[in-house]
Amino acid sequence: MKNKIMNELFNSFPNNIEVFDPSFILNELEGKVWVRDGLIYCSPANNKFPTITVNKNINLMKNGEHVEGTIVVSKTDHFTIKDSAPTPKVNWQVNIDSTKNRVVLYIKPSERKYFKLEDVEPGYHITLKTYEVNEPFNPLTIDEIMTKLNLLNIQYGIDYSEIVKAVNTKVEDEFIIARGSDPTEGENGRIEVLVETKVKKAFLEKEDGLINYKEVKQIPTVNIGEVIAKVHPPKAGIAGLGVTFQPIHCKPTFPIKLKLGNGVALLRDGETLVATEAGRPFLEQNGLLVKVSIVSKLTHKGDVTLQTGNLHFKGDIEIFGNVEDGMKVEADGSVRVSGNANFSTISSKQSLFINKNILSSTIIVGENPKEITELIKTLSRINQELVTMLKSLERIIQTNKFSSQQPINIFQFILHLVDHHSLDLKKLCSKLFNQSQKPAFLVDKELTSLVGRLKNSFFTSLKSDLHTMPQLIILANDIQVVLDKYKAMTNEESNLQVSYVLNSIISCNGNIEIFGLGCYNSNIYAKGKVHINGILRGGEVFGKLGVFIKESGSVGGVITKVIVPSDEVIQFDLVREGTFIQIGNKQYIFQTDWKKIVASLSKENEIEFNSY
Repeated sequence: MKNKIMNELFNSFPNNIEVFDPSFILNELEGKVWVRDGLIYCSPANNKFPTITVNKNINLMKNGEHVEGTIVVSKTDHFTIKDSAPTPKVNWQVNIDSTKNRVVLYIKPSERKYFKLEDVEPGYHITLKTYEVNEPFNPLTIDEIMTKLNLLNIQYGIDYSEIVKAVNTKVEDEFIIARGSDPTEGENGRIEVLVETKVKKAFLEKEDGLINYKEVKQIPTVNIGEVIAKVHPPKAGIAGLGVTFQPIHCKPTFPIKLKLGNGVALLRDGETLVATEAGRPFLEQNGLLVKVSIVSKLTHKGDVTLQTGNLHFKGDIEIFGNVEDGMKVEADGSVRVSGNANFSTISSKQSLFINKNILSSTIIVGENPKEITELIKTLSRINQELVTMLKSLERIIQTNKFSSQQPINIFQFILHLVDHHSLDLKKLCSKLFNQSQKPAFLVDKELTSLVGRLKNSFFTSLKSDLHTMPQLIILANDIQVVLDKYKAMTNEESNLQVSYVLNSIISCNGNIEIFGLGCYNSNIYAKGKVHINGILRGGEVFGKLGVFIKESGSVGGVITKVIVPSDEVIQFDLVREGTFIQIGNKQYIFQTDWKKIVASLSKENEIEFNSY
């Protein structure tokens, strides 16, 4: 009778040893033993028993006892291979993100090593040999993961399909095994402008792409009774739900604040803005503060002289002559001068076009810094200092090991930090208090309230409920809400175009284009680009968004300075000896003439030149 011996797997390792009697075995296999695919097969004969020699590195168990050397295989024997290596463990962890809206399972399978029998051809006696096998090992179970989720109180948004993937992975990976529902953010109030309010381009272009300075685009206007804009209220958001069933709140929303100027009325519905005068609609938005008015255009025929007096106008000004010596022109809108600006001062909050020359004059184009903008900058710095103070107070509380269940009044600690360690906070608050005395801030009750709370928190001799960590955290959060409200600012682009500049000072919030002979011995400052289509000789030019110059410097080596930030470029058709350039904090003076080059900073923070 042919016997069958099945050797069982030990500790889940795939070292199966089986003695098997197949029905199709041939007579020549009788009395022989062999190994195939890690399994031992044998076919004992009535008068012949196969034998096996076991190497020392193989821990072979026969009928539950360790054997070595040469053994006989009989029909009643039972074999197993015992692996002495410990069962490897998998490295895994479950993390909840800071918003408690995502649960991430990190898993890194381990590696297990075991020995597998080498194949041996049939023989009456064989020697068992093994080879080492390494493979990824991931024993993590779904039950283990679910137990961990229960301990973390994760009840919502569990993704079972990702859990199944995790327990079956053989490579290091991360799985999002639970997701909360994100909040749907609301919208602040907004104003929908229904008419054109800006001159998108001051001058028309010819078919060949050159500027036609004789053709000016029509300034937008409205008629009496025309609807200018619609005011839309804020829309509240919808809270989300975290993986532990906690709500995820939306950011607060705010309505816009209207400040109506001349020529505009708000209807009883609180939504419709209507023009009560004919003229140009003017809209200015600073955060959620929106100013709306109707301005008309002032047309001045002839020169601006002592006989006419200075011009001050809350709209656009067009001058069909020169601005003569010592005269001043100021406009809240755009200014167009057909002639020259001679030893004069011109200020425009939107754009300026001078058809001829600027001679020994001061030119300012663009909105002056708003008082509200300066206050917001101060408040932003105060908030940074306050966050630093909160961290210091938290360390003080932990060091002193307060154990009370009630909010701790830390009045003395606050005064000490303000007087000795937070001097910047003290100076900034004093600056803020002075800024807040100006009438411009009376329109914003939130700012007024914050100023009062800052005084009562840090500049008082009376202890109050404000002097607790929860109240200070609320104060910091409220300041951040106001800062976020004023973060969005829109300013009308301000550009300057002129033919020629000599011995003048020019400042512009946008782009500057000198389209004629060039610029001599002048100081030019632009928050946009500077384009000089002629010669730049002497003086200094700064372009925040880059500079193009057709020709710079002179044969005699007159010092000419051109400056841009570190991320911008300076382009020359021709640059002559004596031209000084600065890109970021790197400087270079040209000793020879160069043609058609672009200067910029390299990755190594050095000035490099490229031809074009």
